[in-house]
Amino acid sequence: MDTVLVTGGTGHLGRDVVSVLKDRCQVRVLARTPGQDPVVQGVRGDLDTGAGITEAVAGAQGHRPRGNVLAGGAPRFPPADRLSRSPPHVDVEGTNRLLAAAKTAAVGHFLYVSIVGVERTPLPYARLKLVKPSPRWLGR
Repeated sequence: MDTVLVTGGTGHLGRDVVSVLKDRCQVRVLARTPGQDPVVQGVRGDLDTGAGITEAVAGAQGHRPRGNVLAGGAPRFPPADRLSRSPPHVDVEGTNRLLAAAKTAAVGHFLYVSIVGVERTPLPYARLKLVKPSPRWLGR
């Protein structure tokens, strides 16, 4: 059975993504506090710090390419101990770290969930979705 890693799988959007995927494939969730669903493999980690990313990506592919879904990002209301981190740090740098780990693990597919109409909005958070990944993580 294919294994798909969902970052932020316990968040607002991520929960819905996991709900759709778990009947179709093995789902692995990278989250600061993994959920309790017995059919979902939880990996404790954080895009902000990079903790757990390598472990979450490892084994997400086997004899055929597997994939990752990035549904996580900076929380709208971060915990007090995370107020020093900005959404760009989490969304841009965290995504770059995840891409690097996915490349090292030879992951075949990567889906980045964004926002419809993001190129037309002046909102700072939405504008982050337009930032391109660092070419160094993509092997260019």
